[in-house]
Amino acid sequence: MSQVVIENPIINSPFDEPNRHFQFGDEGITNEIIDGRRTSSYFVPIAKAKKKGSKQLQFETEWTQDRIEFLADGQRVELNAMDSAQFIAWLERKLEEHGVKKLIPEKAVLESVYKLAILTGKANEAIAKVQSEWNENGHVEMPADLEDQIRNLMIEKPELPWDQAVSRVASPPDEEEAATIPSG
Repeated sequence: MSQVVIENPIINSPFDEPNRHFQFGDEGITNEIIDGRRTSSYFVPIAKAKKKGSKQLQFETEWTQDRIEFLADGQRVELNAMDSAQFIAWLERKLEEHGVKKLIPEKAVLESVYKLAILTGKANEAIAKVQSEWNENGHVEMPADLEDQIRNLMIEKPELPWDQAVSRVASPPDEEEAATIPSG
């Protein structure tokens, strides 16, 4: 089956009812545009025949044989028709059916994540302390020329987003840090 490449798949306005579609052939989608709406096709999953050699019910459709076989095997699930709780229940049931269990990663990964958890805890404690102090006195003296400083820094380093420029003006790096910051 040759692969069809459709350079611009958008052939209808997002503001109007669709009035054209790409034709499906025996081997899949084609780049032929057909006027009118595509007919809606729904497939009822049909279980595989229990006896070898018995015939399955066949449908007249413009869908490809591989899609028909996929749907006839009962593999189709309308995930977007479920609400979140239904989807989670379905997913957990499927994982359980296939024997999927939670895993504990290898020792090196556990140690790395444990160290990160300790570091995160200490960082959160430090942030909470600073926030508490901030709430007590909360006043910050703004530079009168803040906008000019931001503009000048962004001219000097055009690749720098404005919010990072604000961060640099608010807390300029010391000389040692400044040496490690790549200059645009």
